[in-house]
Amino acid sequence: ILGNGKVAKGVTKIGNNDFMFDNDGKLQTNKKMIVSNKYYEVNASGIVTNPKSKWFALDGQTYWVKEDGTV
Repeated sequence: ILGNGKVAKGVTKIGNNDFMFDNDGKLQTNKKMIVSNKYYEVNASGIVTNPKSKWFALDGQTYWVKEDGTV
């Protein structure tokens, strides 16, 4: 729950880092995901990065991430 009393959902900035939460507010960890046509990697601490210009595999398919972070 954020300082404003709302449940964190999706990519949420807390301090200097972005974290990924599911729709129930549960912190996501150790994941690769595509959300709103953007590729995100989530580390063991739940910190999100949006890598650019790289190939990645997800669910048996290979994708290219463009310079703007979109797939």
